[in-house]
Amino acid sequence: MISCVTKSTKYFLQIIKKFALEYKEIFIILLISVSFFYKLIINHNRMIYPASDVISMYSFWRSFLVESVLKYHTFPLWDPYMFSGIPFLGDAQSGMFYPFTLLFYLFPINLVFGYAFILDFFLIGLFTYLFARRIGLEKFSSLVSGISMMLSGTFTLLIYEGHLFVADAIIWFPLILFLFELALIKKQIIFGIISGIPLSFMVLAGHTQPAVFGSLASLGYFALRIIMDYKTYKKHILPIMFVPIIAFIVAFLLSSIQILPSLQLSRLSIRSAGLSYEFASDFALPPKQLVSFLLPHFFGSPLNQTYWGKGNFWSLCGYAGILPLIFAGIAVIYNRNKYVLIFVLLALFALLFSFGSHFFIFPIFYKYVPGFNMFRVPARFLYIYGFSISILAGIGINFFIKNKYASIIKVKKFEVLLLGIFLTIIIFVLSLNFRQDKIVLLEKFILKNSYALGINHSTLYFQIQNDLIILSIFIIFSVIILRLLKRYGLSFIIKVIIIALITFDLGSFGMKFYETRNINEVFTIPEIIRKIKYDKSKFRVFDLSGKFITPLSAERIESVTGINSSYLKHYQEFVWLIGDHLKTPYENFLDFYNIKNPKILKMLNVKYVISKGALPNKEYANIYNKNYYLYQDIDILPRAYIVGNANVIQDKKETFRILQSKNYNPKEYILLEKASRVTLKNKEKFRSVKITSYKPNEIKLKTSVYSSGFLVLSEIWYPGWKAYDNGRETEILKTNYMFRSIYLKKGMHDITFVYDPISYKIGKAISILTLFVAILFIHRNRKYLYSHVRSIQTFWA
Repeated sequence: MISCVTKSTKYFLQIIKKFALEYKEIFIILLISVSFFYKLIINHNRMIYPASDVISMYSFWRSFLVESVLKYHTFPLWDPYMFSGIPFLGDAQSGMFYPFTLLFYLFPINLVFGYAFILDFFLIGLFTYLFARRIGLEKFSSLVSGISMMLSGTFTLLIYEGHLFVADAIIWFPLILFLFELALIKKQIIFGIISGIPLSFMVLAGHTQPAVFGSLASLGYFALRIIMDYKTYKKHILPIMFVPIIAFIVAFLLSSIQILPSLQLSRLSIRSAGLSYEFASDFALPPKQLVSFLLPHFFGSPLNQTYWGKGNFWSLCGYAGILPLIFAGIAVIYNRNKYVLIFVLLALFALLFSFGSHFFIFPIFYKYVPGFNMFRVPARFLYIYGFSISILAGIGINFFIKNKYASIIKVKKFEVLLLGIFLTIIIFVLSLNFRQDKIVLLEKFILKNSYALGINHSTLYFQIQNDLIILSIFIIFSVIILRLLKRYGLSFIIKVIIIALITFDLGSFGMKFYETRNINEVFTIPEIIRKIKYDKSKFRVFDLSGKFITPLSAERIESVTGINSSYLKHYQEFVWLIGDHLKTPYENFLDFYNIKNPKILKMLNVKYVISKGALPNKEYANIYNKNYYLYQDIDILPRAYIVGNANVIQDKKETFRILQSKNYNPKEYILLEKASRVTLKNKEKFRSVKITSYKPNEIKLKTSVYSSGFLVLSEIWYPGWKAYDNGRETEILKTNYMFRSIYLKKGMHDITFVYDPISYKIGKAISILTLFVAILFIHRNRKYLYSHVRSIQTFWA
């Protein structure tokens, strides 16, 4: 047995050795990506932390998806746990059909987030390397590009945000450019079809914004390539122009299963009419904060609560490393080919767009380009800047490889410039240190006594000073490297030094922004939530405090509130009737100050209210009081009940007036928007109805009525829900502005509500058919494609 294990280990090590020798650049990318996450590797049973959005949202969404599929053997199209119910599939962030979501079915869910980041880091490094090789860069130059992008602050800071879904979308961008470049070189439309696959992955990944930004940048790249080589493509201009068009069509068709339900939800969500300009331009990059692209801690750091810049640190981080920037500068000054010009333009556009309301580009897109008024955080475009710098850095290195010693003569002035910057920094730092009032100078010329309130200015000073010292050290290293290149050329030792310096610079910066934690420490169950969990009846919770949204979701307790940017507009309008609230119509959460209309909560089947302070409302009994209060409504409306009478009210204001009226009793009659083939006045009296089965996509009930009446279900009205009474489909009536009801005649009734949206069925049919055609197409052209795969191997071998 031991001998067998030893042989297997030796065989495995031989495979690794062979791979490392044959594909050494890819092996280095893999090694660096794994090393970057060493804290995760050595603590393999702990999850990545803080990854804030993973903890507050993504963990619940992924576990809900996996548990539903394993338990009910179907995809959960509806999420009953947040905002009293919301389309789960319609929210692009569900990532339900993204290929890598399969990992969450195979491994412990909260651990997968960390390992998925490792995979994303490796893939973006690999795809960047392949693209760099495709545009003619040497292996080492391409390796520099791959590592620079992989460790760039525009990518690594996604960990701190917990934006795995953003990373999942971004990684496909260099692969799309690679396939576009292949289409241009081969002048073959087939690569437009293949390009549609990674484009669809960007869409399915779970975050629409980076997919849209990546699509725009790839389209810009393709257009610039044609313009700069117009004579080459003049004879083939028509078929070549169709490449991106076909790519986007294929991507749309493949991802229709996600796109069509998302479009349906977008028309009914809180952002259906678009975002206000002020809200959309939030988290824009102020031009003065470009300083942080060289001195990343100039505006402080979230790690020690010293950040004093606008927006937040992680969204506005554009630190791409000092050596990559220097080599990119060499490319711009001394190697002005078409690719340099393209990526300078892309980097510049990404920066100017990221300025948001501080520059005219974002306002133009917001006003005139459909869909751009739906997105917040213009600075999310910065990943295009990070990618552009990484490619320019590779081109800068390539300049030395191609030109050998002649290139050194050209960069002598560049050395002088670097030394001048170095001396300026040293003089500045020393002059401050010789002054007793260095902190006063910092406040006078930088903080101006109006920023960084409540933050230790000494700490800020030392962070800025450290950044300046690091910058000066790397400048000296750069000059030394240029000198070594002059004497020895790009030798193995110099290559090692360059890779080591870039990895150390970017790696040491990025690794500070994640740790690991025991899952039980991250997801603790508060005592107040445990108390609610003892109740096994059907109810919802209203978290007035706003502090327990995440544990409520994690423990599968249905809640009136939640965190999601795509919840329903008519639901928001209805729940705002509860009491005074934060009036932010586009925000992804609900924030209330008090309860003025308990009747609204009754209609929402709310049994428990969590509050930070004591409630004056007599309807609620206090059952828990430790830091937070837990109240119970003894006389709640059940989840399903019978009401005899109805009124038809088509005016929204009048409906809201009646619902808030003290005289209105929801047990006596309901309000309908319209009524066809129903009797409004019936003899049936109020009583509850038993729910026999409750699943995300299906609710079953059983009741008998002695006279005609309405079965009211405290569930959100939304297109796609169907109702069956004794096996026959019946109309769902929109009730009390946002609930469902059906009209029942005298007799026994087996009732089933099923969420079966036509948008999902059509999208699924389109995606499956397109996937089948794509597989058939690839199979029929396998020999042609295989020949190109073989040629691609020459790039990385």
